[in-house]
Amino acid sequence: NSVTVYAPGATGNAAPARTISGAATGLSSPYTLALDGSGNIWVAEGGSIIEFASGASGNATPIRTISGAATGLNNATGLDFDSSGNVYVSNYSGNSVTEYAAGASGNATPIATISGAATGIDHPEPPAIDGSGTIYVPNPLLNTITEYASGSNGNVAPIRTISGAATGLGACGALSFDSSGNLWVPNSSSVLEYAPGV
Repeated sequence: NSVTVYAPGATGNAAPARTISGAATGLSSPYTLALDGSGNIWVAEGGSIIEFASGASGNATPIRTISGAATGLNNATGLDFDSSGNVYVSNYSGNSVTEYAAGASGNATPIATISGAATGIDHPEPPAIDGSGTIYVPNPLLNTITEYASGSNGNVAPIRTISGAATGLGACGALSFDSSGNLWVPNSSSVLEYAPGV
């Protein structure tokens, strides 16, 4: 029930530089985290998204928590941000991606929800948003990555799907982009890199 931070270059039996832990944090079963442009720490866990200030340590109180029936959060597995600071959350048990306005807090209603049979989303892991706002969603049980146009909402079909034997996908996990726009994908026994626009 904690978030640990390690110094650059840490190796071996290194002690954390900082640990966020304690009753005030609201952490109970953190799954993944992401850092926003200000260095704030966002944690996805179950039915909540919890944000801590950059540099938070110890029994720190969150800056904000997104949680409640209106949020649509359902076993949240990860999150990412677009250039406007909107927050995109994958919901593993909800087969959906919910989007929240920058600054959303409490029992906030999503400004968009990608969900439904046409989307191809199935038990998604953490999404990634590229520089143009395209939304990439890994579906580990289907061995696919589905892509949606910026502003997508509802039961929308993907604009592209990475799928098939040549892709090498297998139980794909959280996605990330490098500075060249290449897409990096962890799998059960490998890490894959795809060119921009794939």
